Amino acid sequence: MGGILLSWQKTHYKMTELMSMMKHVAINLTIVIVIAMGTLGCNSNKSSEISCEYDMKTLFNSYDSSKFFVTKSQNQNWIDVIDKDNLHNADKGVYTFDEMGHLRFYAFVIDSENGYNFSIRYDSLGNIVKKTGREVVRWYMSRVYNDSITISFLLYSVHFKYGKIKLIIGNDSVQKVQLYESSFPNLIEGIAKIPSIILESKDSLKRTAFISGMKLNICTNDTTVFKDSEYIPTLR
Repeated sequence: MGGILLSWQKTHYKMTELMSMMKHVAINLTIVIVIAMGTLGCNSNKSSEISCEYDMKTLFNSYDSSKFFVTKSQNQNWIDVIDKDNLHNADKGVYTFDEMGHLRFYAFVIDSENGYNFSIRYDSLGNIVKKTGREVVRWYMSRVYNDSITISFLLYSVHFKYGKIKLIIGNDSVQKVQLYESSFPNLIEGIAKIPSIILESKDSLKRTAFISGMKLNICTNDTTVFKDSEYIPTLR
């Protein structure tokens, strides 16, 4: 009987020891899983941060550097790069690069007092954090002949591509639009001609140019539909 009791005690001790070991293994496995999940979470956050900087080197490699005026920015160690060759009076693009040479701000200036109606501000990774203005950076309209008007518009092209552009005057037929590389760096220009008889209308809708198209962000690979419009003034 004593032998049986001793055998039972040994068996009970081994079972208790085995259960304790399994408990420790379970705890350690839980810790490993938690750490792994935390690591995956960190990696997931890092992968969601898109780095798509546009730098000063890219600007000067893409365009003739003589087209720009370079000066020290108001921000310490930052640099302003300004268009100095254009066909439209005071209009010009202004770039601000940080100490690493990354683009942090762009504005399209439209007067001699450096006023602008289009600007984009970037973070250090090249992500847009603030935008002012509409889709079209600038509209230009001129009367070429007595029977026709030329309408042109500028689209911002740093990390953007455009397609399927449609221009409608009032509620009439779609006008044919041709896209060109603008005289301004990093701007695409669209040009269309319309009959000048539109100027005879007193209906503001019939004298409004509506533009739409597809816009691709080459950093995020997101495609969106953009729209904009502009009233056609009396042209001499």
